[in-house]
Amino acid sequence: MIVDGIIEEPLNSIGQLSELAQMATSPCLSIYLSAYSPENDSIPFGVQLQSALQRATEKLGSTPAGGEDLPLEQLRQFAKERRWEKERGGLTIFCARNLIRVFRTSHVVSESVHVGNDFHITPLLSALTKHPQFVILALSENHVRLLRCSNLEAVEVDLPASIPRSVKQAGAFDKPDHDLENRSAAGSAPGSRRRIHFGTGTAEEKTEEYISYFFRIIDHEVTRLYRREKLPLILAAVERELALYKKVSCYPHLLRGSIQGSPERVSNSQLHLSALKVLDDEAAAEEADLLSQIAEKQSSGLTLTDVPSMLTAARLGHIHLLLLGEQKKASDEEELLNLTTIETLRHDGHVATFAHHQLPSGGSAAAILRYKPLDVTTNSYQDTSSTP
Repeated sequence: MIVDGIIEEPLNSIGQLSELAQMATSPCLSIYLSAYSPENDSIPFGVQLQSALQRATEKLGSTPAGGEDLPLEQLRQFAKERRWEKERGGLTIFCARNLIRVFRTSHVVSESVHVGNDFHITPLLSALTKHPQFVILALSENHVRLLRCSNLEAVEVDLPASIPRSVKQAGAFDKPDHDLENRSAAGSAPGSRRRIHFGTGTAEEKTEEYISYFFRIIDHEVTRLYRREKLPLILAAVERELALYKKVSCYPHLLRGSIQGSPERVSNSQLHLSALKVLDDEAAAEEADLLSQIAEKQSSGLTLTDVPSMLTAARLGHIHLLLLGEQKKASDEEELLNLTTIETLRHDGHVATFAHHQLPSGGSAAAILRYKPLDVTTNSYQDTSSTP
């Protein structure tokens, strides 16, 4: 949505921050507003934003340009909108001469104001690298439920008419046992269909075929709905049906972890809590894989743990993957890591955060390089451009 030149959108991917890194011109103003809910005593966004803009004006006053070119008046008018009395979640605002970008966030960040040559983006990284949006598919032979989720909530999705609600509704049992043929969505591309033939066999084998057919239809429609967004999918079902769905599924973002047990009598909120645990376990496993990569690259001299060297390497476009720990950092180190993150994204590098494992040497960050360091004797970039 564009309101008086302000672009407002949900924050769903790290790619949005990469775009910001390419567009920003100094001075850059970053405003983080803490989560608000009308049910508690938290301060509404509009009041928070007006207070933040006062602090921003003071900070900008100490800069050479004084922030005169920033569209602060537009933000002041934005803060007065009545809708802030009903808004929930978090809000992050990035402002420069050439843009105002407002992001809705589904996670809690501390209220803060930052002024610098680049946007302050590190508080957003943890949630963005840990699946900020995902889908839960609750399955049983008699009921299907689809939930679109963030870290804070789960919202049940109205199923399209193309998704049968049960095996019986899929029409399987209406066909002769000896020659049951139906069109099924088995294929990776939307609209891709083939015919499924059900022959004679034991009752258990035929039941498994019916359920597999039912699941293929669902999988096709889920792929059509969410593949472009690349949303992770978490299954909730009994063990046998989990195995059957994973066997027939073509959805490329189906997670290994799942919610085991019948979901029929489980509330949406309970499924959401269980799904967050699955995501947490997945994140821990991904971190362990990355640690193995670091160990392998370290033996080849393709890693860095010194923060100033990482910043210089990032400016040169030498960082393939930047890994950031989530522990609290000193303000000067946090600033260096923020700049390193921005430069990594500007040069098409990748960023991940660590919450479950300790980074090499117990440091706050590590980098896997595309190329060996300029000074291979010290494994550093000390002889190149200076840090700010």
